[in-house]
Amino acid sequence: MKRMSKIALLVALCILVLSGCALARADLQDVALSDRLVGVLVTTQTIDLPMDVEINPDGSLKAVGEGRIYADLSGEHPVFPGVEGMALFTYRQDETSIMEGDDAIRAKMHITVSDEGESLDLSGTLYPAVRPGEVKFFFNPVHQTASGELYLVSGEGYMTDDPMLGTAFTQTMEETTTRVVNGKNETFSTKISLTVDARRVPEACALLYMDGEDKVIERQSLALNSLPNSLTVPDGCAYIIREVTTRDEAGETVTEREILDPSSATFEVDTLRGDGMIVPKTIEIVWTNPVIPA
Repeated sequence: MKRMSKIALLVALCILVLSGCALARADLQDVALSDRLVGVLVTTQTIDLPMDVEINPDGSLKAVGEGRIYADLSGEHPVFPGVEGMALFTYRQDETSIMEGDDAIRAKMHITVSDEGESLDLSGTLYPAVRPGEVKFFFNPVHQTASGELYLVSGEGYMTDDPMLGTAFTQTMEETTTRVVNGKNETFSTKISLTVDARRVPEACALLYMDGEDKVIERQSLALNSLPNSLTVPDGCAYIIREVTTRDEAGETVTEREILDPSSATFEVDTLRGDGMIVPKTIEIVWTNPVIPA
């Protein structure tokens, strides 16, 4: 089951304070605000948009309707009715920017506010499992209207017969709009970058707790279907060897190792979700009485 994470970031709109001006209601009413690109909803199927086709008198076809799906904003998270997908978008509520991100997407958001306007830079990485068979993703743009509504339109698709390790693909969307406020141009720019990067499916994960003489104190196997949020290191441990077992394209076992010392506060373990996506799980390391090398 997919879970959504919501991150609220307070954006200080210092532009009005620093410039010493305040927008009157009449000024706001006179400005035509454009819909802004605020992110993307990744789907594995094309979206059926509410649009009809009419036949013109000359026999040509004409699209009728908005071709949009508006989000239901009444719940904890925005929902696009009838559409299942992985979200990576941000939207504004008053002076707060809220980011919606699927657990399978490792996302970053950066908002810059200046006298010239505002820029949004949103990026993320999506990890499908390396496996045989066709994989399809459609990157559907999400926009927000001046009145706060969110809507979805259909976007471009990406397809591969076999997602292979090391075959990353990046989809980028950019948009810039300008409005006039009190006789001054303000620019609103958006850049959305989403990378698809296949990963091997983990089969096992083990931790070897080592003492100061490089001897094993304890070996712990982690259940990939019920990973803990944190774990406590045994007393006298100098470092941990993390071992993750996967299989390569030929079916041969591959073991990857990572050393974690007392300066390591967390580590990650990849888990396979039911929809074929790899979701990194972050686990906190609690060091109680570590051995510090002289």
